[in-house]
Amino acid sequence: MLVTWRYRTRKSFIQWFDPRAWMIFYACFLAGTLFFWDVRFLAVFFAIALFSLLTSGVTWREMRRPFLFIGGFIVIYTFLTFLTGRGGEEAYKVEHLINKLAAPFMIFGWRPTLTITVERSFFAVSQLARVFSIAIMTILIPYTLNPSLYGVTFRGLGFPDKIAYAMDLTMRFIPTFGRDFQLTMDAQRARGYELEKISGGIIEQVRKLGPLI
Repeated sequence: MLVTWRYRTRKSFIQWFDPRAWMIFYACFLAGTLFFWDVRFLAVFFAIALFSLLTSGVTWREMRRPFLFIGGFIVIYTFLTFLTGRGGEEAYKVEHLINKLAAPFMIFGWRPTLTITVERSFFAVSQLARVFSIAIMTILIPYTLNPSLYGVTFRGLGFPDKIAYAMDLTMRFIPTFGRDFQLTMDAQRARGYELEKISGGIIEQVRKLGPLI
């Protein structure tokens, strides 16, 4: 049996709207954030995302796991982009140096160097604002959209029946997969399989996790 996200009816700003309006707004919001790299415009979208989050009625306990996972990934990705400077070529052409930090050691004749510029710093802030805005709005969808209206909503937006049904199944797949995985873990623990004491190398650990697969 398919299961759904932890949706519940809330007296929130988002749920006052028709689900179709919520999805249209999300699509426009997503497109809008992709049009700009200017941190001033992205700050507006980030403020809208925060307003939607704070008025959604979704508690931190409910969305803690996806927020920590996605937020951690975004921070690491942005930090790596800042270190390498890659990805900003389309946003700026000239860089103004703030500082240049060189490591006191060398690796095969190469000295690691971190170049800090005004443009690179603002690009990192813009990237954080953009991706966090999109992540916040995306995370809110399964918690604020009634699961019984998935297919109806997409059909009401003009999608064919097959596509609307496929979208319905897709949005139910992840929580269903998580439920099945948890049941498998509980069954293995009941048989004496100690998941908390897996040791050895990477290959050995993967082999020991075989029963879960």
